[in-house]
Amino acid sequence: MQDTSLGQRIRNLRLQKGFTQIELAKGICTPSMISQIESDRARPSFKVLNGVAERLEVPLEKLLSNVDMHLDVVSNYKMARAMVASGEYTSAIPLLNGLSEASHGQLSISEVLYDLGVCYLKTNQLEAADQTFDQVFELAVLRQDRHLAARVLWNSGVLELYRKKNQLAVYKLEKALREADGIKEVDVMLTGSILYDLGRAHTQCGEPDKAVSSYEEAGKYLETASNVRDLAHLYFELSKSYKQLGDFEKAIAYSDRATVLFAGMENLILKTKIECETAVLLGEEGQHTSAIEMLQTGRAQFLDFGEREEAGTVCLMIGKFQVLSGELEGAQESCEQARLLLPDIPLQRGRIWNLAGQIALKKNDRDEAITCFEKAADLLQKADVFSAWEAVIRELAELYDEVQDSKRAFELMDAARKMAQIEMRRRGISL
Repeated sequence: MQDTSLGQRIRNLRLQKGFTQIELAKGICTPSMISQIESDRARPSFKVLNGVAERLEVPLEKLLSNVDMHLDVVSNYKMARAMVASGEYTSAIPLLNGLSEASHGQLSISEVLYDLGVCYLKTNQLEAADQTFDQVFELAVLRQDRHLAARVLWNSGVLELYRKKNQLAVYKLEKALREADGIKEVDVMLTGSILYDLGRAHTQCGEPDKAVSSYEEAGKYLETASNVRDLAHLYFELSKSYKQLGDFEKAIAYSDRATVLFAGMENLILKTKIECETAVLLGEEGQHTSAIEMLQTGRAQFLDFGEREEAGTVCLMIGKFQVLSGELEGAQESCEQARLLLPDIPLQRGRIWNLAGQIALKKNDRDEAITCFEKAADLLQKADVFSAWEAVIRELAELYDEVQDSKRAFELMDAARKMAQIEMRRRGISL
């Protein structure tokens, strides 16, 4: 594809597929929104972009590649960071590439390139990652930014582990450790992570004694960081290393520690769920700011535990209270993060569309709200979740009434009444 605007590219692909704007918009947004996007008069959200890419049957990264996004640079970067945080590295690459070429001084180019390098590394594009990290390292040296230099060298060391160049990995990771040690305010997670990967590199080099030394040192940092998952994996690696050294007593001791932590993670997950439920209660009482802060902590903890679906569910809760408190940009980001984290099943897709509808409603965009709620209602009905479906139907009926479509409003309320009767009969309640 030749360089063009995003709107022009979408229009060209739509015409190639033989779609009308109405057909492309169905279930994604309004036809008028597609018209505005194609004429580069509207900024599409990530949710809309993803839906359009799926409808046009092109990968999102291909849709975004080499286009002038016409998006607010900072918002675009937040979108890319949300993708990176959710593990959507392939989709983040074209956005970060565009930002690295045209940030106009609104962003730190070194941070954009660093994130881009991480995405290349995570998608196994090792040459591109290597070149990008070299660029970032030069910027870090010029700016005397030891923290950035340490992060780049750490990832470069991991890159060499991917290449099976284990001695070179040891060299880079040791260099990363020296940079990290020179930071005024110690970053315990960074230092602990470097030492952990240094232990892995020594293991690959057949040096279990050095691996044990690195792992033991990593433990001193990770134990203070309260990252149970990383600590459990560290103890497991220590157990294997001590076994290689023939020290079975320590091997068993660290194996037991790892087992306890892995079991304890289940209790911590339960604790986090309870804390999130408490946050929701606070939010329902009108304490939106406190609820959002508590839920954001819970989301981060679930991600640390590797519980993506739980984290996605919390994103929806955060988005709900952000809408209520008028933080619409934050709510949109929470909605997009939820889409990235939650599984593609009717219940979760329906909940995401419902949040999108609430955001549109708060923006007074009735057409967009109706589109989102219609999609939510369809998915929630498929998921057989009556209470959630009924709430969306009532919201839709009010909207149609406001736009003078009384017939559609009546149809929806009648459908809700009939469904309520079916639900009552299902529960053994006679009217």
